[in-house]
Amino acid sequence: MDAEDRAMQPSWDPTNAMIAFIKKDGDDTQLVVGNPRTSVTRQITSTPGQRYHPKWLDEFLFAIYDKTLDGESQICQSNVFRREESCLFGVEGFDVSTPAASRNGAIIAFTMRAKTEGAQSDIWLYQVSNQSFFQLTDTPDESEGAPYFSPDGRWVVFHSEKDGQFNIHRMRIDKSERIQMTN
Repeated sequence: MDAEDRAMQPSWDPTNAMIAFIKKDGDDTQLVVGNPRTSVTRQITSTPGQRYHPKWLDEFLFAIYDKTLDGESQICQSNVFRREESCLFGVEGFDVSTPAASRNGAIIAFTMRAKTEGAQSDIWLYQVSNQSFFQLTDTPDESEGAPYFSPDGRWVVFHSEKDGQFNIHRMRIDKSERIQMTN
């Protein structure tokens, strides 16, 4: 496999029926799903763009991921059976990435960083039903990323970088408690 033919960033759906992953396709990356028992795969997206960090939005109908096209990043979803891609949101002047959905799919945690030199990233939440945003972390001297929900949906776990040191933190989605788990 050469550098132009890469498959990466696998994500297993909660029912164990499918795996979503990203596959390099020329200058673009596409979303692919596969059956882990038979190894049969099918490409779900085909439009231009760089897609990364696929996760499952619900049991296994939709996968979410970040997509960048012409310098603009968005959080998108794709119906894996209908092969329909739609973008949920982007934020002008910011990069959005690494989405993860709560188990019921009602909230999406993601990383957001201003498109300025030296900007730090924070974790944000997006409530799907009313399309509202909520900033979970607000740490000017740290850069957080790669959020993931606890099974009960009350916590988000993520990594945080401060002064070159990376640690894992967990935080309640109501911001009432933040705990550093590693040193």
